[in-house]
Amino acid sequence: MSQVLCYGITRYDADPGALRTGLLTASIETIIFKDLVIYGHFLTAELQDALKRLDIELISSYQELMQQLHDQHESFVPLKLGFTMASEDDVRSLMQKNYEKIMTLLSRLRSKCEWTVVDTIPVSEVDDIDFETTITGEGRGIDYLRQKVVANQKEIHLKNRALALLEHIPNEVDRQPSWDKIGALYRLRCHILLDRGIDMNQPAITQKISAKNKTVQGPFPPYHFSALTLEDRTVKNPV
Repeated sequence: MSQVLCYGITRYDADPGALRTGLLTASIETIIFKDLVIYGHFLTAELQDALKRLDIELISSYQELMQQLHDQHESFVPLKLGFTMASEDDVRSLMQKNYEKIMTLLSRLRSKCEWTVVDTIPVSEVDDIDFETTITGEGRGIDYLRQKVVANQKEIHLKNRALALLEHIPNEVDRQPSWDKIGALYRLRCHILLDRGIDMNQPAITQKISAKNKTVQGPFPPYHFSALTLEDRTVKNPV
């Protein structure tokens, strides 16, 4: 039986056949269980090779496909690129065992989209902070433990800095922080889940964003709000 490369879950609320072409022009397969649909491909040698290389063409194709599926359905859960199941039967088994969890997430994401606020800060601004620890003593093991504690404090600091980008947005609005390092800069992001149709670029909203070098990006499929803890598999956020 052929492996299945899965890339999105939705309700059966639109014609699954309306979208015919998926990643790298491969034909789309739809696997249905009750009122759930998983979109995917049978894993060909071409797709396996592309996944190993993870080149720009594949990533761009994935992003375009996710946007099309998100636009086509009222509620859509994007899956991480490379999420593979052994067979169609395994896909249906996964949906059967986790039906209620998947339906709950789809309900949460109904008519929602993701926006992202991005800011940059110098790496030195964070590295110069004297993160304190209560660990005393000497030795290689103690030094390693101290470094781990400091690294954890730095992670918490970056998380809080990212969340602070939207500190003036009501607390009941779902948000997720992320960050990465680019040369001498940390790139901070705060992802926010909003109703479709809301434009984050409205002055009334952008004036509430606490960022010096802010850029607002979106709308996107809810990449950072699609994590699932399923029986048999853990589905992480796609990005």
